[in-house]
Amino acid sequence: MAALPACIVQYQVPVVRGEAAPEVRRDGDSLADAREREMAAILTGSAEQRRPRLAWNAILAQVARERARDMAARGYFAHVAPEGLGANTLVERAGFALPAAYDHALAGNNIESAAEGYDSAAAAWRDWMGSPHHRAHLLGLEPQFSAQSEFGIGFAQRPGGRVYWVVLIAEPGGR
Repeated sequence: MAALPACIVQYQVPVVRGEAAPEVRRDGDSLADAREREMAAILTGSAEQRRPRLAWNAILAQVARERARDMAARGYFAHVAPEGLGANTLVERAGFALPAAYDHALAGNNIESAAEGYDSAAAAWRDWMGSPHHRAHLLGLEPQFSAQSEFGIGFAQRPGGRVYWVVLIAEPGGR
């Protein structure tokens, strides 16, 4: 099967051919924004990406950044925060409605890929591409992931140390 053309990110913050629009730089520290833009370029520009379109979403971006910063600040790495909350619950509490078919348990996760310890977006991406589940999620390779068309990215660095990446990709709520 031939690969679909590279994704085009639409509305709010367009990313076309791997280059983020200036609006993506509007909040947070410049290092995180630059790192997040790098990851967005890889996600949307991969020749293996099966989604015809991806759209940056402000809520998913906020939650992804908060997840990465929380892991960096508290020195843990997990898909579930120490309080038992997964990505699905966190995005819903932030106002993003997930489809009914998603896991609505407190620790539910149908939307998150996370990485720890990779200094560059390319290195984190290579790690994910070596994991069948993360690869399927990030590239939309399975039916459960192919309808996920909105994304947010978070990057944080623990003072003097480890880095954390979070990519949230979700199907627009209620569909």
